[in-house]
Amino acid sequence: MCCDRNPLALRGQATLIGVMVLLILTALLILIVARFTVSAVKTTESGYRAREAQNAAEAGVGYGIAYLHANRARVNSTDTGGWMLAGSVRWTPCSGSDTTVPCGNGSVALYGTETLKYANVANLVQPANGARYTLHYLTAAVGGGMAVSPGITVIAEGESADGTARAFVRQGVRSYGLFRRVPPAPIVSQGNVGLGGNLNIWTHPDGRGTGLPLSIWSSGETTLDGATKTCSGTYSVCPPMLSSRTHTDADILENDPAFPADLFDYFFDVTAVGITEFRNSVTSLGNCSTIAAQSSGVYWIAGDCDLSSVGTDIGTEANPLVLIVDGDFRFGGNVTLTGMVYIRGTGNIQLTGSPVLRGALVGEQGINVGAGTVDVVYSSIVLDNANKLGGGYVRQPATWNDAP
Repeated sequence: MCCDRNPLALRGQATLIGVMVLLILTALLILIVARFTVSAVKTTESGYRAREAQNAAEAGVGYGIAYLHANRARVNSTDTGGWMLAGSVRWTPCSGSDTTVPCGNGSVALYGTETLKYANVANLVQPANGARYTLHYLTAAVGGGMAVSPGITVIAEGESADGTARAFVRQGVRSYGLFRRVPPAPIVSQGNVGLGGNLNIWTHPDGRGTGLPLSIWSSGETTLDGATKTCSGTYSVCPPMLSSRTHTDADILENDPAFPADLFDYFFDVTAVGITEFRNSVTSLGNCSTIAAQSSGVYWIAGDCDLSSVGTDIGTEANPLVLIVDGDFRFGGNVTLTGMVYIRGTGNIQLTGSPVLRGALVGEQGINVGAGTVDVVYSSIVLDNANKLGGGYVRQPATWNDAP
């Protein structure tokens, strides 16, 4: 018949069509997979670059905090080398119209003249993988300057190695000083105090509160013998006299039941567990033979400290000296030591001649001085500057964000 078809031929045609359909579907699938793979690769690369920029920004914040810590004495100093020195290009006010980071976010000005900026901080250590960051600081302006213990916002702009991805990280930090608490009196003793000779002590006028002077604070008894006296008012002029061998005023706080059990922790915020770490963070010496006029900062003396023949003034109001002495302390001559002396353990104190200590004297096992014409003069300015010699900056909780 004319229209008869071979069944085998029909089956062959069907098979061919099926194969062609499968080939077409396979080709389409390959194209789809290829496009998906390319897209995934691009997404992966984009994510990698974003993470690279983010990691660079985080590294920048970490370095920024470390840089503040290393320069803690300069951050708000107006002295030579200080970041607040007149004419310095470091801390300058935001203008209120500046949209660039850190005063703005790139399109909007965020801060005005009430905020100081330190933009494009130099001396940066960049990540080793080719990514990089730019570092900035912000802090509040206070009376045309900045706070004594400023809070600072660290801002880092991270950028990937190829420059296609950027990230911002902001982290607030707060400053802390060498002292947890500044000594409230010119003489502080964990134990008895026995003072003789011609010892003159100029009080802290607000040591016990506003208008309430404090000259000696001790956990034990205080005895004033000889011509020893406590004074108020301007140094070198006494009277007005507060306490003496024949009269004890409220400026002497003895047998205080609230006296701290751990005096070092009370003042330095360091318990016995952290003593070694703290000692390693300051200048450690075996004795005081190298202490001289230019000496300033914090020194830990492992043995005795003899300054009886140093022959020159040591430390200044702006750059005081803090001595932490494990052994005996001897001080004499006609010289002035500006700073703080802290005697640990059972170390003895020997004062001869006519020396002057401007700051504070602290002893862990009592203070006994029997001779000499010695002046111990409390100075809030000296101790405040001594507070800047240590400490650093720590992250503030809940201040991290990734907004420009």
